[in-house]
Amino acid sequence: MDRLCAKMKERVALELQEAVDPLAREALLIAALYEVSRTALAELGMPRKSQEYQRARDAVLDLVSSIAIPLVRGGGEGGIAVLSELAEGCADPLLKKKLSVYAQELVAKSRTVAREKAGGARRIAAWCAAVCTVGSIACYLLEYGSPTRAGAGKPSPAAALRSPAPAEAPGKPPTPPPQRSADAPPPTEQSEPLVQKEAAAPAPAPPARGEQVTPIRVVSGQLLVPVTLKQGGVSVVVELVVDTGATRSVVHEEVLRRLPLDLRSARTSVAEVADGRLVRSWIGKVDLLTVGPFAHPSMELEVIPFSGGGEHDGLLGMDFLGKHPHQIDMERQLIRWF
Repeated sequence: MDRLCAKMKERVALELQEAVDPLAREALLIAALYEVSRTALAELGMPRKSQEYQRARDAVLDLVSSIAIPLVRGGGEGGIAVLSELAEGCADPLLKKKLSVYAQELVAKSRTVAREKAGGARRIAAWCAAVCTVGSIACYLLEYGSPTRAGAGKPSPAAALRSPAPAEAPGKPPTPPPQRSADAPPPTEQSEPLVQKEAAAPAPAPPARGEQVTPIRVVSGQLLVPVTLKQGGVSVVVELVVDTGATRSVVHEEVLRRLPLDLRSARTSVAEVADGRLVRSWIGKVDLLTVGPFAHPSMELEVIPFSGGGEHDGLLGMDFLGKHPHQIDMERQLIRWF
């Protein structure tokens, strides 16, 4: 095992030196993790208490770290799924924990990169809006003059809209208003608006007949979808955030007050909370998870401690969303299932 791991570690290091493109490095490291699963982890086998097994496990741990650490530094989202998959199938508890921690660190790195990109886009948008505002003010001043000279040059835009009354010739009596006959109908006052009213926007069409949709709520930019959980004859409805960045669906520990899920038989894991901390979590199964028209029996959920309040009860991750093609309709606030 020592020779196998050392040889693979050396080969991966040499290939990384030749790979310059970040996507190529990510693909190389993901392929190396799968190779570790097929060879080193398969040869390691089930956990034993012998010293020979512990030495072999240490060699595999060192090999996994040499591959996972560059993958986390690169921040590629493609490594999240493979690290989580290897952690799920690993029988050794120490290796399982190590792989889970690397997966959570990669999730945190990916979210940090996404927040930085979003912040840069907002700054660019604000700068463009400021430039447009300054340009509009400059164009107005060039067209109509500065505020201190208003009325000294060109007429104001409001004055230009009014037609001046015709001037009377000097010495000529004012023209009397036209006389109206007794039988003529009274004049009606009409005024044409300067700007026509915009046509009212048509109401959004309802979903097509037979279309599979699920209503959602939008709260603080988060999409909340109703989810029904059933365990031991008890059903509860919770609201989970649609999160395509989460590999596994998550519920807050508070949900267990309403659902009889026994954590004593659950597996332990590590999860990242909103402020970036890594906390201990549990992975257990519910009898049934239902979202819209889809029901999943024996669905695994990750349970995390949560005391931050808020509108939602957890996250609906890719373990469900990845199996059901869908489209988010923000205007009508619903999910379309295909």
